[in-house]
Amino acid sequence: MKTKAFSLALLSALSLAAPGDAFAGAGDINVDDTLNDGALGSSRLAGTEICITPGSACYRNAVVGFRTSSGDLKLTRYDATSIVTTGIERPVSNTAGPISSTSQLAMTSLPPPTAVDPTYYVVSAFKDGGGDLMLIVWEPQTLARLGDNVLSGFPGAAISEVAVTQVSFDTSHPDSSDRVVTAVRTAGGSLQLTSWDIVDLPGTSDVEVVELDTITFGNASQIDIDSIGSTIDQSVVVAFRNNSGNLQLKTLAIDAAGDFTELDNYTSGPASRVKIREWGDGAVTAIRDEDDDLLVTRWDIDGAGNISWQGNSGSQAGFAQEISLSKFGEIYTAVRTSSGDMMVIEWSVTTGSPMRINDSGGDGDGLTSGADIFVTGNFGGAGGHSLTVGRLADGGLQGRLWTH
Repeated sequence: MKTKAFSLALLSALSLAAPGDAFAGAGDINVDDTLNDGALGSSRLAGTEICITPGSACYRNAVVGFRTSSGDLKLTRYDATSIVTTGIERPVSNTAGPISSTSQLAMTSLPPPTAVDPTYYVVSAFKDGGGDLMLIVWEPQTLARLGDNVLSGFPGAAISEVAVTQVSFDTSHPDSSDRVVTAVRTAGGSLQLTSWDIVDLPGTSDVEVVELDTITFGNASQIDIDSIGSTIDQSVVVAFRNNSGNLQLKTLAIDAAGDFTELDNYTSGPASRVKIREWGDGAVTAIRDEDDDLLVTRWDIDGAGNISWQGNSGSQAGFAQEISLSKFGEIYTAVRTSSGDMMVIEWSVTTGSPMRINDSGGDGDGLTSGADIFVTGNFGGAGGHSLTVGRLADGGLQGRLWTH
């Protein structure tokens, strides 16, 4: 069943915006194709890159979820037509039950796309129509619904925000357990992490979603989470805006039983619109700082989970209303600028401070204020393309294939 080099000349050519100003740049990332969907019922959407066919075609698929105008959760798969041609298509969609009009939506895939193993699960996490946490597991090719935490006898508690990440998977044992972790803001405003096993039901294509352990911290908002498995097996890093309005990171290990152990925490400066992704031997965050400008920061995380600041992007980027951060391939941010348009920016984060090396200039049409954005990394294979999905000013959903 589970079956670039960087130069000061290039930096100067980018004409980087001053803090608080609109983005400006070289504009070498361009739209190759667009694909429109029906109107969203709210501004909330999320996505995850997946792999349908292993090998060179692995980075050609993504699943995006959003709330429809009728109030239901809808999942749509986006495919690149090929690595060399510039086109996207939506071969399959499916709809689940009600999602709260105020709910965030979070998604992850098991395993994440590699050139070795195809994705066998997509997991969506959101606040359901009753205000409680719901996790649904989907099959990626047909987007068939395989199971959820409520039907498995583990109903979620009341929440106001949610993020989710995979932490372990085993493609060699079809009946083994796979694991995800949710990070939520509870109804009382606290940060709460929960580990969940996805267990195949023998002889069927269905799964159970089994709750394992929960750990709760102080007040938090604008929460995001990612696995840091390349640094420490079965571990996560969570980023959030703490009660003082500052960015805070925590690392946690998860043992075989799913129990949490906190490893380290680090508090930085003022932040909102918090996003975090694993990168190399650490992580990258993208936030909106105290001047409402985009700030990208590189963090090192050692084998004991200790977090250290490596550098940030300073004043290389301007005002950002909404922010998305890619998980796979190169590091890309997609933002809604002060003019209301989408800007895709590529960053070099190999060492030291992140450096802005390319962007989409003024090639993005207007987006709805307050709308979520989804961006991939190497969509279509080996650099060269990325995919964004966002809500236009008229309420319609649009996928855009970018070349760079």
